[in-house]
Amino acid sequence: MSARDEILDSLGAAASLPARSTGGASPHTSQVLRAVAGASLSGFSRAVSADYNDEQVDRFCERVRAVKGEAERAADSFAARDLVKALLTRWGIRGVVYNADPLVMAVGLPALLDELKIAALKLDGGPAEAAWREELGAAAREKREPTVPWDLAVIGCEGAIAESGTVIHRAGKGHGRGGWLLSQSQLVLVDANQLVPDLEALFVSGGALDRDDLPRAITAVTGPSRTADIEQTLTVGVHGPGRFCAVVVG
Repeated sequence: MSARDEILDSLGAAASLPARSTGGASPHTSQVLRAVAGASLSGFSRAVSADYNDEQVDRFCERVRAVKGEAERAADSFAARDLVKALLTRWGIRGVVYNADPLVMAVGLPALLDELKIAALKLDGGPAEAAWREELGAAAREKREPTVPWDLAVIGCEGAIAESGTVIHRAGKGHGRGGWLLSQSQLVLVDANQLVPDLEALFVSGGALDRDDLPRAITAVTGPSRTADIEQTLTVGVHGPGRFCAVVVG
């Protein structure tokens, strides 16, 4: 079956979907698009999809750099590991906190940190994370450096927006926000398939943030933290990490 025939069959199937209104109107556009997206397209159609994905990745990286962040693309998890290793060395990282995101595990981060003799803390809500938070509080009260400086957070994300260079995180069990927001620097690993063109695309049914199953909180991060609240002077790193890097994998 040709790619053209597959698309036509998918559109035909979509036309038989139940209407969203009681008046028997034609299926909603999103229903048709989802039906087409779910088709097993081949040849030309897959090439078009790959080109479109490359365009979104380029746009995302461009926007991240425009807000003074860093952005790289890795063909696979092995290339991503090399990029992470280079960044750890270039930024002079002494301690890393990380979560158990599948992409973080795929690059072999724990083994890499062990190889480089860099202190590591897994963000799992356990006793070690609680002790770290207590030490941060004590250091702030006593106006001193924490005993273990966790310079960098390496985490995954729920989605990324090409239009603005934004990464999206959801709150919930296993998705705490405090750990990575408290680090001086942030490295986010983004699966190329997580990229969407704009904010609205995040909330389609079955998308990264299904509007029918939203978390209690969503955090959107666009580059390093910055504010101009104090005398209209731009200051970086006040409300969150002052350095930001996104690595798009795939």
